[in-house]
Amino acid sequence: MTEAFRKIRFKFLYVCAGSALLSALLMYVLYRTSAYVYASDLPGSALFAKLVNWLINHIGKIPVGLLVGGMLFLLGFYYRSSKIKDDVVRLLNASIVEPCETDAKKEEN
Repeated sequence: MTEAFRKIRFKFLYVCAGSALLSALLMYVLYRTSAYVYASDLPGSALFAKLVNWLINHIGKIPVGLLVGGMLFLLGFYYRSSKIKDDVVRLLNASIVEPCETDAKKEEN
């Protein structure tokens, strides 16, 4: 039984580490893409530049990055861990032992 819990813990640890790496990679891509759009003269980039300026001036670059990175991590972890959770719930439902008829008769007496 402890081996099963150890496997589940390692699966969740794997999902957690994978979600952290994936969110870090996505944050880097978003940072580089937004820096390119901010510096370019693409049509419609003026609104993006105003939004970025407002976020940096009012909230700050690091808190916005932490907030977006945290949200990406939570979304990734929730999505990737739902399969493990469903497997555990299915195993727990299958392991429930129904009382047999002889046990019910003993309780009546």
